[in-house]
Amino acid sequence: MWISPSPAIVLAGTDAMAPCTNAGNIYSCVIGSKMAVWDTSQTCSNGTCTASNYTAPSGYGHYIDLTGALHKIAGQIALGVKPILLEP
Repeated sequence: MWISPSPAIVLAGTDAMAPCTNAGNIYSCVIGSKMAVWDTSQTCSNGTCTASNYTAPSGYGHYIDLTGALHKIAGQIALGVKPILLEP
């Protein structure tokens, strides 16, 4: 079952996208060397969002959130319903 992230992550100049997969409520889409991930069990309401602890697969050192901010991965990431883009 495909659950579309909202708002969608748009990438220009990337390789083809593989089909998205899920492990429980955690969805991921590999896009070239990057991976979009989000947790459908989390929610946002009135500007407040919940998050779960997520460990990125090895090989990913940074992520970009929907505001465009770049974050270094050091341990677990707070993962919510808003997708993030993992980068090598």
